[in-house]
Amino acid sequence: MTEYTHIINGKPAISPTTLSVQNPATQKKIGEVPVATKDQLDEAVAAARAAFPAWSVKSQDERAQVLEQIADIVEKNIGEYKTILVSEQGKTLANAEWELGGAVLFLRETAKLRLPEKVIVDNEQTRITEHHVPIGVCAGIVPWNFPLLIAILKIGAPLLAGNTLVLKPSPFTPLATLRLVKDIQAVVPPGVINILSGDDSLGPWITSHPGIDKNNGQACIAAKRLYVHEKIYDQFRDEMAKFAKTVKIGDGADPQSQLGPVQNLMQYKKLLSFVDDAKANGYKFITGGDVNPNPSNGLFMPVSFIDNPPEDSKIVREEPFGPIVPLLKWSDEADVIKRANDTKLGLAASVWGKDLEAAERIAKQLQAGMIAVNGIGMSTPHSAFGGHKESGIGVEGGLNGLCGYSNIQTFALKKQVAFA
Repeated sequence: MTEYTHIINGKPAISPTTLSVQNPATQKKIGEVPVATKDQLDEAVAAARAAFPAWSVKSQDERAQVLEQIADIVEKNIGEYKTILVSEQGKTLANAEWELGGAVLFLRETAKLRLPEKVIVDNEQTRITEHHVPIGVCAGIVPWNFPLLIAILKIGAPLLAGNTLVLKPSPFTPLATLRLVKDIQAVVPPGVINILSGDDSLGPWITSHPGIDKNNGQACIAAKRLYVHEKIYDQFRDEMAKFAKTVKIGDGADPQSQLGPVQNLMQYKKLLSFVDDAKANGYKFITGGDVNPNPSNGLFMPVSFIDNPPEDSKIVREEPFGPIVPLLKWSDEADVIKRANDTKLGLAASVWGKDLEAAERIAKQLQAGMIAVNGIGMSTPHSAFGGHKESGIGVEGGLNGLCGYSNIQTFALKKQVAFA
């Protein structure tokens, strides 16, 4: 079994205790990772802070070249990363390939960005400019849904902006990220990128650490509610039922699989609570709903659609983060916009329809950080990825994401000064 370690100041490090990692498709152990101590977090932050002065004074072009080298490493090892990713996360081979391809794309496109300098005043007496300077030590906390892609988002922009980094992968999916950071030590100076694996204690330690200047996390953009006009609701519902029955569910390592397992038992039980609540309240399952409460051969859950549950139901009000989705009828445009916006979340939304003018009119009234018309997940390396409300503060991606890892500094130069 491969040995996985922290990386602190460019060197591998172990801990007194370890954490087992399971394949969600088999529920079998596939690896062990060290559980970081508070002292090791202090060491990682100290290493990042020590590396900051030399890294921050490098030019943007020099730092961009390192991002290109990291992209080369991902491309070179894409086969091995894919195997690890499928086994620990459960996603299909096709989805793993998409994630890794996206990681390379984001690195290469981020490397093309440059922090701007703005001239505010420039006359005979004074020149005042605004430019961006690095923040310092950044911490990246990576979730289990896109372990490598989101790790790359946490690496690319902060490094290009001149910061150093302490990275924490999810305890459910740490393997591929630990391997990635180990590999890229070949192209970054010691201490620039540190990584610690750990249990649920590590995240709060990181977010409260006085030596870390910026923390960030991430969420997902899967649709959680589908509002369908009453004129086409029945037809749409029936077509979705047919589609759900064609989805092949299985081990992500099987090339025929279209939907892998739920990533971990904690999330599986959370999804089970949505199923139980729907059944207890008498809601109708269009498809799915047959879930094993005590799985032993993989954390698999069928595609489940619920037929027009009440607006105040658990499945509508809360985020399941899994393949269980309510279909909801609407007839009045103003009413459906109000219903769609009546949530504490606001990461992404989409509007679908042949009437593009109407679709755009509705889309512009939705309260979310990312809106798409006749499409979903239209995030690119050039655009901001982030939410409104409780879906997050700040953005990843694009120039706005890059600027978020910097501080604005106003620089004033008086050109004519009479010295005694």
